[in-house]
Amino acid sequence: MICTICYSDFKKKTQLMRCKHFFCLDCIQTWHSCKNNLGQRPSCPICRTKFYDSDFIFTYKNINKPPLNTSNKSLNDYAVYLNTRNRTHKKRWCHLYRYVCNLIHEVNNIPPCPHSAYYDQPHLLKIIKFLKCIDHNPWFLKKYSWGRTDHQETMRKNFVNILKDKLYIWREKGFLFANTFIFKFRPHFLH
Repeated sequence: MICTICYSDFKKKTQLMRCKHFFCLDCIQTWHSCKNNLGQRPSCPICRTKFYDSDFIFTYKNINKPPLNTSNKSLNDYAVYLNTRNRTHKKRWCHLYRYVCNLIHEVNNIPPCPHSAYYDQPHLLKIIKFLKCIDHNPWFLKKYSWGRTDHQETMRKNFVNILKDKLYIWREKGFLFANTFIFKFRPHFLH
């Protein structure tokens, strides 16, 4: 099962009492605060049932800290949890990396067109899909997000530099959203 807000495995699984849907605690709290900031009553992201602060049911066990019972079995369970969490992060990273590579391949295979027709609908949608994928996963561009080795960090820096160059090229060719994404990704471009 995955959280339908962040599309990753549950972190601190939380249930809404009224509709019985599950989400990550951080995801549903962020959703709740965003709706409150907009002056709206929060509703379930899936079925739109309205809910209050008191409608959360916490179904997770706090295993961010080792259990007080330090028997070998408890420590073993904690080690298994940490190993699983690291594997799911790596699996998520690999899935996103393959997805981004496929999008890059699609964008790079856009056939050359006259300047005025360069950004017709299918081409524009592929580029926007690629940039939104990166924008919705900001951890993908962060330092050491690809790994701790020098080679992996060099690969990440090269990817960021290529992304930066592509955005400037797209801006020159008239892609209107290029400036928006240059602004959004600028903290990663400064390094």
